[in-house]
Amino acid sequence: TSWFRYSSTNPGSCNDAFGTRAPSAGGFNAGSGNSNVGYSNAITGLSVGTTYYYCAIAQNSAGTGMGSILNFVASGPPIVITDTVTGVTANSATLNGTVNPNGNTATAWFRYSSTNPGICNDAFGTRAPSAGGSNIGYSNAITGLSVGTTYYYCAIAQNSAGTSVGSVLTFIAANPVIFLNFYADPINPVLFPNSSTLTAETSYTGDVSDTMNYTFWWNCSNPSNSVATATADPSCGDPLNPTNGNKFNSISAPSDNTQTTGHSYPVGTYSAKVIVERGAATPVQRIIIIVVEARPDLIISTGSFTPISPLPADTMSFLATVKNDGSAASGASSARLRIDQDNNGTWDVNPANQDVGNLAVNATQNVSWNNVWVSVAGIHAYEICADPLNAVSEGNEINNCFSRIFSVGFCTSECLPSGINQCYSIRTYQDCGEYDAINETVIDTCLEWGPEAPDLTAPDTPCPPRNTCVAGLCVPAPNWIEVAPQRNE
Repeated sequence: TSWFRYSSTNPGSCNDAFGTRAPSAGGFNAGSGNSNVGYSNAITGLSVGTTYYYCAIAQNSAGTGMGSILNFVASGPPIVITDTVTGVTANSATLNGTVNPNGNTATAWFRYSSTNPGICNDAFGTRAPSAGGSNIGYSNAITGLSVGTTYYYCAIAQNSAGTSVGSVLTFIAANPVIFLNFYADPINPVLFPNSSTLTAETSYTGDVSDTMNYTFWWNCSNPSNSVATATADPSCGDPLNPTNGNKFNSISAPSDNTQTTGHSYPVGTYSAKVIVERGAATPVQRIIIIVVEARPDLIISTGSFTPISPLPADTMSFLATVKNDGSAASGASSARLRIDQDNNGTWDVNPANQDVGNLAVNATQNVSWNNVWVSVAGIHAYEICADPLNAVSEGNEINNCFSRIFSVGFCTSECLPSGINQCYSIRTYQDCGEYDAINETVIDTCLEWGPEAPDLTAPDTPCPPRNTCVAGLCVPAPNWIEVAPQRNE
């Protein structure tokens, strides 16, 4: 008697205990002869894609024999998907599908018709190809379609385990279409002499391998989005034969759906146009208006104050140069000074604005605020702005101001000339060294001091710790007398 054992788990070697017995009882009667007799047994309930291990077993009165362990992968009908049609024209299209053979060699094809079959089957409409087929990802070009007609199609696949069908999809036979978005950067107005960047963004319903042709034009006398109007307007060019007009760039891009080009325009109002052609689609165009203006641009080109190294209680003045950095003359305006005494973002001192007259392109005017602030020790900020009241319409309204941080009365305490109790502004005396008052030079930059003039060659001696610096002021050390601050200038 003969039977089988099988399982999805590898038993290593054949035995009569693993997996499932087939048949579940009894077996094939091989008789009592001395020659090989073949036998088989059908099994069901397998899982597609699963590997199964099996062996043959036979038994007679002399004992039990075991065959080798073999294996197989359970297969099933193919899995097929109907994909989106491509390359649709007035009379042709490419049908697309995907098939998973599911373990057995598979063949796949399509069916299509202008009549809806309801569900996919291998009897409706036309078979494509008419015989045979493909496997895995596959497609088939069809021709002879009628423009404007809706067609229904589906993918079909077959292997030794059965036949499968995909969903029914539709398409309309028509020429491909170009969708176009056209815009300029910056938006109007463009400030002369800046250039304008034109961008054409497209999408296309036809074959992706079709070359896209972009032609950019400017200064059309009859702006229109109508291809027919453009054909009749030589200054804008003929979209079917763009050889006339003010063409400044033409680009052929095999598969690029975005193209940009830059162009500089004189002051004035212009129309910019792009014509796009691709495959069998009707050429499309878009036109936008570009306005180029010349405007003034008032800036503070320089700013300063006096004294340049202020100490506490100095009376300070502030100066600035207003410049027209634009491309057109400006009318009358003003300039503003503000001082932040604590450098905390609050403008504490606000002198009256200074008048600024008409300025030609690149012209300047100096303005000043004299003796407007008595300085105090510390860190401060000031800001000078051109046209704070927006009296002038400028090309750039965010570059009008000039600001700086400055300090008042910061002193050095490391070294002082021997015999003199004196503070120095850190803005004018930043190196500790011996100062030659006659030649106005520092001749020794170490942290030591030697005898005063005229004997400048005597050996150096350590600098005595005479003063300390607190909040920008000189405070005498014990046993020393404070004197008025002096500049080392």
